[in-house]
Amino acid sequence: MMWTVIRMTKGAKQADDMEAILTGAGIMCRKRPVYKNTSDADNYYELLVLPSETEAANEILLENGI
Repeated sequence: MMWTVIRMTKGAKQADDMEAILTGAGIMCRKRPVYKNTSDADNYYELLVLPSETEAANEILLENGI
């Protein structure tokens, strides 16, 4: 399955919050840490969705102030 990065964020908490918003709206979503040897709070995360859901995911995040 092919995934597209729609956002990058610092910290696992913010990435988890965005993932919860998207999955709550029915968007298939996952997060991926950028660095391997960095703490969750200091790491950067990519937020990924399916290419067919990119536009909808961006709209949902914008509607939620992200």
